[in-house]
Amino acid sequence: MTTPRETATSATSKTPPLPGSSSSGAARSASQHSGSSHGKLPLASDFFSVPQLNSKESKYLLGLAKHACKEVVYYSREHDGPMTWLHLASEDGVKVFQGVDHATTSKPEAKALTYLRGACQIHATLDEVAEFFKLDTPEKLAGFSQSVGKDLLDQQTLLTLASPTAENPKHYVGVKWTAVESPSKLARNRDFCYVECHDEFLDTNSKRRGWVRSIHSIRLPFCPPLNKSHGLVRGSFYRSGFIFTESADGNSVDAVHTLHLDIKGNAPNWLKLLVMKRRIKNIAEVNRYFQRQRLIRGKLLGDLELPAKDGVARCQLCETRFGLFHRKRRCRKCGKVVCSPCGHDFLLDYAGAGPKKVRICLECSEAVGFGANGAMAKDVKKATKLSSSDVRPLYD
Repeated sequence: MTTPRETATSATSKTPPLPGSSSSGAARSASQHSGSSHGKLPLASDFFSVPQLNSKESKYLLGLAKHACKEVVYYSREHDGPMTWLHLASEDGVKVFQGVDHATTSKPEAKALTYLRGACQIHATLDEVAEFFKLDTPEKLAGFSQSVGKDLLDQQTLLTLASPTAENPKHYVGVKWTAVESPSKLARNRDFCYVECHDEFLDTNSKRRGWVRSIHSIRLPFCPPLNKSHGLVRGSFYRSGFIFTESADGNSVDAVHTLHLDIKGNAPNWLKLLVMKRRIKNIAEVNRYFQRQRLIRGKLLGDLELPAKDGVARCQLCETRFGLFHRKRRCRKCGKVVCSPCGHDFLLDYAGAGPKKVRICLECSEAVGFGANGAMAKDVKKATKLSSSDVRPLYD
């Protein structure tokens, strides 16, 4: 079995040549475009000269996407998968793990890869989660950028290989290019070219339905590195993505975000971990996104409707006594007077006043977390069956 990094090279070399888009031609095209854009982002919509794929090329990329989906689900397993996951910390409601792949640790190429896994619970349905990641409107892209994709600088869809249908509404395959911002001035911004796949699955161990969004880096001649033209270092994703499985109570989903990443360049190890931990913890923002949407649809108290804080000596949730270090805050949903730890700030547009930061107590934020449709549907007829026994490694 080869390492993921070796496979990225070999898999790319196996990619059929794309008509009218040799590596040198694509590089010249990118260079010409960069001269007109002066190396700035976002790129022009016609920056990449994407050719028409033939059936063999499309079939290869669709097969790669399908295998990558299975790999992401299989390698994300905490207990019965091929990875050993070591708990690092629990921050912002997300359990963060670092992974060890014993099959590749002895190989020098594996030292460039860092494996992280984040897990939390999200109060939403699989349908809502799949719709959230379907970035087919400016509004959805804005919601994504304000939550999971806070470091997103630019993104383009280069190819759409499979679109949702009435029979399979949660399935999608495409090739995308993305540029992300570095969290430190000590390192340059990164960009990635990858195949992205969305699909449903059935975990045959737990009999629970799930949905996965996988991303796997590829090299394509019409998407050359933009190091010289835009100063972007081309990184690589392997076996990365989001996995959502319906929970036992049916009112939420167990969410996992895995990153197997080589950010390339000469970045120190501490910066690699900083980049990945920041991205991993963003999975909690998916839950906050759904909370915000439900709060906006519900009724919030206006200034004249809020009860007075005078006479309230203790937090009405945890009963902590108010004082110099424990200030009084009022929940815009129920009006309770609470301390700072017993609430969250949400940026909401309400009462026609535009976006405004409002305080919502923990009790109300949890109450609006659950999907309006109650328990999730149990229809699994169209789900792809995946388990540790029938998932085959991509890197044979």
